[in-house]
Amino acid sequence: MRWLISPALVATLLPLGCSLPVAPCDIAIAATDDPDIQQLPADALILATAADVDPAGWAVTEDGNGAPAVDLRLKPEAAARFAEHTAANVGGYLAIAVNDVVVSAPMINGPIEGGAMTITGSLDTDVVEAFGPCLPIEIRPPS
Repeated sequence: MRWLISPALVATLLPLGCSLPVAPCDIAIAATDDPDIQQLPADALILATAADVDPAGWAVTEDGNGAPAVDLRLKPEAAARFAEHTAANVGGYLAIAVNDVVVSAPMINGPIEGGAMTITGSLDTDVVEAFGPCLPIEIRPPS
């Protein structure tokens, strides 16, 4: 069953600090050895999915160079799993995918603790656009 949220309800809830749910979206953060990965393989080691993202932990930001970026924060259990993997795999890569299409494949430079991360794209990938349908309604870019 699909629920429709009226614009009047959105206008009422947002000023009260209420966050609207993230749209159904297939997000996966997986382990990989391939920095050029483009498609998430069926046997990928999945470290986190959309269900592991804190619904209030999303933000659209910019990276250090002014390019669009997406911030997200994992729920505590996923954050612990993610920290353990990144600590054990420094020098490896992560594949961050939306609907199995990899939008970012960063190198693990060190343990990522606390579950907060900023995801950036590349010259040919606008990560905010790629994550657009997954973002909470109140921060989703106009389409």
